[in-house]
Amino acid sequence: MEKYLIALLLCASSMAHAEVFETNQKIVCDDTETMFNKLKKNYGESVSIYAEQPSASNPDDFITVWVGENGTISVVETHTKYKISCLISAGQNARFKAEKLL
Repeated sequence: MEKYLIALLLCASSMAHAEVFETNQKIVCDDTETMFNKLKKNYGESVSIYAEQPSASNPDDFITVWVGENGTISVVETHTKYKISCLISAGQNARFKAEKLL
């Protein structure tokens, strides 16, 4: 229990000193089926990580991380109610480090 409190305090102190910044990164949205097909066909990516992102207004929203054999990676947020998915971020030369989750 004590280690969780210490971790919480460290996170809270880090957030208190965080600076606000803006980015010019574009977020691309499309019909979910179209978005997923483009990631599969154009980039050879498949879903490697899936996480629910529920809220009271959108209980079925989720995040997926797509990874291609050529090292590409895409992070997609999907809104099932509207059948829309948005490419939040993409990159290349992905490297992975698996660790045990808390």
